[in-house]
Amino acid sequence: PNWPAATNIRMGKGSGWTQEKFMKVIKTGVSDRTGEKIRAPMPVAALQQLNDTETQALWSFLSTLD
Repeated sequence: PNWPAATNIRMGKGSGWTQEKFMKVIKTGVSDRTGEKIRAPMPVAALQQLNDTETQALWSFLSTLD
């Protein structure tokens, strides 16, 4: 496929991610970096169906990864 290079999704220290930024990107499906819609292979449509508790749980898990 002709996809752009993937970016690092690590949420650890120094990543620049905050829980608020993460929640907004998941809910809107728009990159905070480029302002463009996030495309495949990222499962944006599925992620947008998560409720706030599920999105917070995903953030909690991802933020434990180094």
